[in-house]
Amino acid sequence: MFHSPAIQAAVPMLVPQQELVRVNGWSQSMQSGAFLPCFPMRTCSYLNALTAMRKVAKVKLRS
Repeated sequence: MFHSPAIQAAVPMLVPQQELVRVNGWSQSMQSGAFLPCFPMRTCSYLNALTAMRKVAKVKLRS
């Protein structure tokens, strides 16, 4: 995946220091596809959209 290095570089800039280890773990799990066998693709898409909206909301609240 060509966007993986960009995601890995952006996470430390978007996440508070105390949450970095937890978020990096989730990010790596999602990028590796570890959850794909557990859920239908529709559920994975919803989870992806929800987490993206949550991150955007947190960034907006901080600024």
